[in-house]
Order: sequence, then structure tokens, then C-alpha cells
Amino acid sequence: MPDWSYHTIFKPILHKLPPSFSREFIHRGMSMLSSTSIGEAWIEFLGHMAPSNNLKKQLFGVQFTTPVGLSGKIDPQLSGLKAFQNLGFGFIEIGPVSIQGSARKEKLSIDQKQEKIRGFSDLSIKLSTVKKQLHSLRKKKVPFFIRVVGTFQEITEICEELLPFSDGFILDSHAFDTADQYKQFQEKLRKPVIFAFSTENKTNIDKLKNYDPSGILLDGAHSPDRIIEMLAVIRRMFGDDLPIITSGGVREPVDGIKLLENGASLVMLGFDYVFAGPGLPKRIN
Repeated sequence: MPDWSYHTIFKPILHKLPPSFSREFIHRGMSMLSSTSIGEAWIEFLGHMAPSNNLKKQLFGVQFTTPVGLSGKIDPQLSGLKAFQNLGFGFIEIGPVSIQGSARKEKLSIDQKQEKIRGFSDLSIKLSTVKKQLHSLRKKKVPFFIRVVGTFQEITEICEELLPFSDGFILDSHAFDTADQYKQFQEKLRKPVIFAFSTENKTNIDKLKNYDPSGILLDGAHSPDRIIEMLAVIRRMFGDDLPIITSGGVREPVDGIKLLENGASLVMLGFDYVFAGPGLPKRIN
């Protein structure tokens, strides 16, 4: 939907409903529309979401139509996966994925004044659910980065199961005990492995020098300025060739541009996307 209809019609109604319900309602509706060629054409006609060819870039041996992606926090149940492939994104994060998924139920709350969403942390989606959703896709249009959590044995099992669908895996920095363990893991899967770090915690970044990671994901910041500080630290340590993905901190196009101009290779839209509206990736592009 265009931003004008989202902000004036749908957003006021949806924000009066329970957050999880309203999210799944709109995601399922968009995905139903995206399930047909006519629906895809209608979405493009309304929003003109396809990015310019000038934005294409290649990282990890993968072609991206635009450096703007979507965080897995926006679609934790993958109910909107079909639709988000048509909304101007160059890649999509899936997960976190675990063997059994989270035992506790999601309890989201929205702070309208501060424009923050709470209650998502430490939740994961079940492996079998992810496989079912990915199998149901009529067409995979953009790269998928799959975030995986669990013990080393569980991470290995999940990655092997999802290998046909993934263009890279996102893992916590403490997923491996040693650099040798990581190298064996990477040689076995032969897919990019991206280590995730919170922008609030600089610990363990030093040890990555021994790991030779495929890339780094900076996660958890609400301010682009904080992310830029961490980008400078990592660029000094690893140089300009290491791909760095940022997650969050983008509310307006200028925020995404600042991150890309200051060392980010790719940027993922987080919860700010909910408040900014579905046209944000198009406006950044």
C-alpha cells in the first residue's frame, strides 16, 4: 500500500488492535495479494516499488538489487514473506530460527509517543515452521539471510536443513568455541557466515580477527550516530573490504544514506519501518 493510505487510513485502525494481531492481519493480506502475478503487478502499479538498476551491487558472491533490506523482527512468523519480496527490498533477514522455537508467547506493546515496540527480544521461530513457509514460496526473488540460534550442534543441524534456501547465515559471535571450529563449519556449508554484534557491546569483536568472517552485522541501535561510531571501529580493525550490515536506526532516507556513506555495505530496516510506513525502502532507493 502507498504511504498516504497507510498513514491516513490503515495505521490508525491497526494501532487500536493488539500489535501481534494487526501485524499478522496485514502481512497475511499482503502475502495473499502477492501470491498471484496479477497481485504482484497491482502492488507495483500502486507503489512503483522496484529499485533502479543503478543500485545493484554484489557482496558475498550474491547480487543485490538494492542495499536496503528488512530485519527479521518485522516478520517473525514469515507471514508476509511473499509480499516483502515486492516492496522494494534488496534482501530479507529470516529468524532467529531455533530447533523448537520459543516456548513463551509473543507479547508486543507499542509506545506511540516514543515510537518503540517492546516484547520481541529472545523470541525465535521453529525450524519446521520456517521450512514450511520457505517451501510455500512460488518464487524466491531476493537473497535471504537466515539468523540461527542454539547450541553448536543445533546451529549445525538448522543450517544444513535450510541450506537450499539461504544466501548466508547470521550467527551470534559466541556460536563457536574456537576459530578452527568455525572454519570447519564454514568449509562444510560453503555459505557466507555473518557474525552479529550488538552496537551496545564491543566485547568479542577483537577475536574475530582470528576467524576471518564473511561479514559482520551491527544490531540493536536506535540512533544512526551510534551505528556510525561502531562502523568506524570495525573499519579501522578490518579495513574496507569486509561487508558490514547494519540493522535498525533508519527512520528516514537520510538515515540510511548516512550509514551507507559511513561504511555500511547493506542496511536493514527495523522497527522504525513500522512507524515510517511501507514506502520507506522506496524513498531510500
